[in-house]
Amino acid sequence: MHTDDVGRPLIEFLGLVDMAPESLQEWRRRQGISQGKLATLLGVNVMTVSRWERGVREIPPFLHLALLAIEFVPDRTWSA
Repeated sequence: MHTDDVGRPLIEFLGLVDMAPESLQEWRRRQGISQGKLATLLGVNVMTVSRWERGVREIPPFLHLALLAIEFVPDRTWSA
């Protein structure tokens, strides 16, 4: 297996490849994270998250990596 393909099965399983605006919104809601909180965690403006979810702005191709990190952080106290 090529090194670029190591995490691909998990990423595909989670539906995070070529993420559509609706997928981002669904992921965020499943995690119980507001747009504002996600923006803070990613270090972007809340309007950026809003624009991604509305399809006004293209979702960066690497966003799935940040979402995986957020989802699998051992200490989930930030979600409270």
